[in-house]
Amino acid sequence: MDKLNRSKRAVKSTITKLETFVEESNNHTPTKLDIKLKRVQEMNKKIDELKDQCYENKDISDSELAEIEDDLQEM
Repeated sequence: MDKLNRSKRAVKSTITKLETFVEESNNHTPTKLDIKLKRVQEMNKKIDELKDQCYENKDISDSELAEIEDDLQEM
């Protein structure tokens, strides 16, 4: 479960960095945008993997599962 929580925090951190880039950068070059787009695509894959791992983990309670699902939906 700790591994899933660390992965979840890493995903949230990356999303925050992407949001900051989009909000603060006035000079969006096509190259930079392409790199960020690829990063977003990687994040989508990682989120799907995290969802799969959460559902495979049989020793978590229903409340923990609901909390994880809520966190993943926020991403």
